[in-house]
Amino acid sequence: MLVLKKIDYYLQCILSILMFLSIPFLYFYGFLAGLFLIGFWQLTSAVINTNSFMHAGHTPSILSYWRYTGIVMALLFVCVPLSTIFNPDDVQVIGGIAIIAAVPVSWYYLSIYLKLIKTLELRHEVSGLIKSKH
Repeated sequence: MLVLKKIDYYLQCILSILMFLSIPFLYFYGFLAGLFLIGFWQLTSAVINTNSFMHAGHTPSILSYWRYTGIVMALLFVCVPLSTIFNPDDVQVIGGIAIIAAVPVSWYYLSIYLKLIKTLELRHEVSGLIKSKH
């Protein structure tokens, strides 16, 4: 399972790098497409790994991630009904704030995911040492 988590982490890192490198070629369309992909990927990864985070002692970190994600998602979802009430150009400000806020949330998930992987590696090493002494 640890190998799959590492593959997942490194593929997310590669997608993040490609997302930023695409800006000169595709302008912000490539960045936004990459942000959408990595956002969906990280939500799926977080759903699958939330239990691992909690068992590894990273409960505050994953709960913070879910709070930040909830705020960003709420801002995005509130844009649709507000665009019928207010001028859509004005509502784009809220959408822009949500998109800009999604970038640090994405980096935050990558950082806590790396901490989880390191914790699980350490536990695996320690359990191997304990087994070898018996």
